[in-house]
Amino acid sequence: MTDSSRLQLTMVEESTFGTTPTDPAMIPIPCTGQSLADQIGYAQSRILQPNRNVQDLVRLSLGAGGDIPMELVWGDAASGTSSTIEATYAIVRAAICSAAATAVADVASCTTTAGAKTITRGSGSFISDGFEVGDVVRTSGSTGTADDGFQIVTAVVALTLTVARPSNFTGSVGNVTVRRGARLKNGTTDRSFSIEAKHSDGTSNFHQLFAGMVCDGIEVAVADGQISTLSSRWVGKTSTTGTSEGIPGTPTYPALVSRPVMDCIGVPTFRVAGVDYAAKSIRIATSLSAAARTQIGSLGAQSVRRGSFVVTGAIEAYFSSWSEVDKFRNNTATDILLVTRDSADRAWSFSLPEVKYSTGSVRTPGQNDDEFVTLNFQAIIDATEALTLRFQVFDA
Repeated sequence: MTDSSRLQLTMVEESTFGTTPTDPAMIPIPCTGQSLADQIGYAQSRILQPNRNVQDLVRLSLGAGGDIPMELVWGDAASGTSSTIEATYAIVRAAICSAAATAVADVASCTTTAGAKTITRGSGSFISDGFEVGDVVRTSGSTGTADDGFQIVTAVVALTLTVARPSNFTGSVGNVTVRRGARLKNGTTDRSFSIEAKHSDGTSNFHQLFAGMVCDGIEVAVADGQISTLSSRWVGKTSTTGTSEGIPGTPTYPALVSRPVMDCIGVPTFRVAGVDYAAKSIRIATSLSAAARTQIGSLGAQSVRRGSFVVTGAIEAYFSSWSEVDKFRNNTATDILLVTRDSADRAWSFSLPEVKYSTGSVRTPGQNDDEFVTLNFQAIIDATEALTLRFQVFDA
């Protein structure tokens, strides 16, 4: 009998939908389980028989799909400070249909302006270095660290960045480094993957190779007292099974990179409308309404359709103000920034610049308890940034 503790789940991006590359370097997936499976559609024959027996059960469709749950582990981006791509990053990029990431940009020897929210440099140009409105930037090295942290850029000129943060800078002259993480925007770049599940009983190995797998969406969940999680949902073509790799050529299996797991403590920034928010939990989910395309004369998906990019989520926070509930009632848009990092100080940021609440209520659990505000939201395209979700990767 196979043992779940010996599962090896790996993936590789396909150049052609449904075709596994030859001699691939498989990318290990740091999963906590998996539910990938073949999905077969049947129809019962309706031929009438006097003995009441069923004439046939006809197979009409064949596909694959399922979920891959993971703990939230930082994943490297090829356009970061290394040439590798790790699974969690590849999955997020595929889920938001982003093109390749814009590379990390670092600007040293900057100054934060006391009593303002501006950052200046002595020479060069923030514009030429690729900074833009909506970027999440990380400031570090300031005197006393008071001006360190993550902020959203609201204006860019050659020598100055204006940022959104809860309070003005205290002022730190010539010693601040500004980093813009590797940047991805939701877009229209479609990707498909081959995903292999290797099951082992310690003596024999059982391989199942899923081809033409498309990420239909992800869910990022951060909650007080819990490990943060990243779950992905997949729609695909089919699978093959055997007792050896079904991958053409000679695949290689790099070891899983050991990364610290992200948790609720490693959330240096969660802001709503530029203000730090005392949340108990936040969930951000994406969906593409992916569906297999089938045709007469062919069994299984010939391709996978992607629909509208939809981002929804939920926030639960201690109740201390009507501000967000009033936004729900008044149909007022806001923005959300979530930054989560690991103990090695690597971070991911999720920025939603245009959000509207679909529900907003105050919950009273009972006697001797705190009251909570519960908010469900949907992100929509922001007219200035021309996107719904901005994802950035920050190396340590």
